[in-house]
Amino acid sequence: MTKDTRSSDSQETPTENLRYLLLTKSGHRYVFCYRRGQERDLYFRLIDCARDPRTPVGWSEVFLAMRYVAPFVTSLHPEP
Repeated sequence: MTKDTRSSDSQETPTENLRYLLLTKSGHRYVFCYRRGQERDLYFRLIDCARDPRTPVGWSEVFLAMRYVAPFVTSLHPEP
């Protein structure tokens, strides 16, 4: 007989799977926090920053940031 060594309280901690994306532009730092699996949402938040005339974040920064995040995005199409 084998003993189950898994803990009964093995729930996900608040910081588990938490990721950060840091953009620095014109002396400003933009920190985006997201969880694994939320890369699609991050993509749209970055687009919002590029569209906002109050931020210096442009399309080139969004493009570069997404080159690192894109492999984790499963679909950019809106969910039904």
